[in-house]
Amino acid sequence: MNKILVIDDDETLRSGLQLLLQQRDYRALTASDANEGILLARSELPDLIICDIDMPGGPSGLKALEALRGHPLTSAIPLILMTGKTIFTMRNAMDLGADDFLRKPLSATDIIRAIEARLVKHGALKAAAERRLANLRSNLTARLPEEITRTLGEISDQAELLRARSADAGSPPLGKVADSLERRVRRLHRSFRSSLLLTQMEAMQSDPVDLATLRSQVTSDASDAITNAARKRARNRGREADLVFQLQPAAIEIAPDLLGRQIEDLVGNACAYSVAGSLIAISNTRDGNEVVIVVSVQGRRMSLSESGSLDTHFQMKDDSDSGLGLGLGLSVCQKIAEIHGGSMEIKSVEKQGTTISIRLPALPNQSAKT
Repeated sequence: MNKILVIDDDETLRSGLQLLLQQRDYRALTASDANEGILLARSELPDLIICDIDMPGGPSGLKALEALRGHPLTSAIPLILMTGKTIFTMRNAMDLGADDFLRKPLSATDIIRAIEARLVKHGALKAAAERRLANLRSNLTARLPEEITRTLGEISDQAELLRARSADAGSPPLGKVADSLERRVRRLHRSFRSSLLLTQMEAMQSDPVDLATLRSQVTSDASDAITNAARKRARNRGREADLVFQLQPAAIEIAPDLLGRQIEDLVGNACAYSVAGSLIAISNTRDGNEVVIVVSVQGRRMSLSESGSLDTHFQMKDDSDSGLGLGLGLSVCQKIAEIHGGSMEIKSVEKQGTTISIRLPALPNQSAKT
């Protein structure tokens, strides 16, 4: 329901316009003077404003127009001026920044026609702006990853060159600098990929076609996909020997690459919160229409905020290359689960460790392929 604000000091006219708008299924707001109207416009952000020019005893409608156009919250709201003065013209109203102009006495037909025309035009302008913004977002999404990946690759090459020079010069500290730089490049690259994936997931949630396409994908051999992703991530951290699997065949309604991404992030997180030699247990079970994947590790307790927000849960150590320093990795895991109709749960107990469970929809009426 569109909100329309009427600013006029004439109570009879104001009440009549309010009744007319309500009869036409608009939500009508009213103000008896310019100051009240300005405050109401900023707090309610109506879809359109109708304002009288002549309001004795206070600021005029022209002052209200100036104030509304000069404030970022109300500058784009369509505004129709009205007056009984014959010397005031449409051209005067447009020059002052109004979108339309009505002369008193008003007819219901003229009022409704002007309102509908302004709302349609404003809606078209808003839709066009949203399309431009969507195109810009799409272009950035397409071009930015390549540019950032290229830049990070160049930094990585420089780190390798620095490492080689440290070997030639017999300077171990220089080699450590190169190693540290390389770790941070990997961490930044993974954080960027996480941020990009979150953005893409948010966009998919608002597009029914993209969402249906995403949910139609299947991992027929989940146990194999889980094993491969876990070993890949643990191998990069020198922790492959710490993995313990208890997996059974399962078919899950999720793309293999997204399932692998979840497992990589969870195993990376487990490595970051435990010391080498601590076992990282990975299992899956069928629970009704869902497959539950559990990753648990003994180690120091995660610092969970009372709010339960993943955004503030996880602050990794500076020497971690997990890419989860901003909590992005686990946020991605949760978003992937939720967008597929699943969920994620975290349990962390002091001196006992952490268990993260992901629930994903099992493929119905079909046994898993092995």
